[in-house]
Amino acid sequence: DIYRGNNNGVLADVELNDKVTQASRAAVRALVSQSTDSNGRVKEVKNFFDEVGGFFGGLIGSKKPWTQAIIDNGFPNVSEERLAPVMAYLEFCLKQVVANNELPGIMELLNG
Repeated sequence: DIYRGNNNGVLADVELNDKVTQASRAAVRALVSQSTDSNGRVKEVKNFFDEVGGFFGGLIGSKKPWTQAIIDNGFPNVSEERLAPVMAYLEFCLKQVVANNELPGIMELLNG
């Protein structure tokens, strides 16, 4: 319904669609930023739970970075449990992108 209203120019739906888009981008940005080095490159994808801070953050009830990004973008009732499979899939995709970017360098080394 939101997309249909957005396409038909219903202002409330256009605004909600934009809000959802911005929150989604912020969540993905938060996911990628946890694996980005000081030069802005993703060399190794880090799972949120790989970090010691993630463990302690979970103990004190803090939100995962992508959940907090969605909350900060106007969706305070977002469920981390419902986001978990989507974020796990996006993390897998990021790992594949990193692996694909490394492949040409590996092939060059192997071929001498």
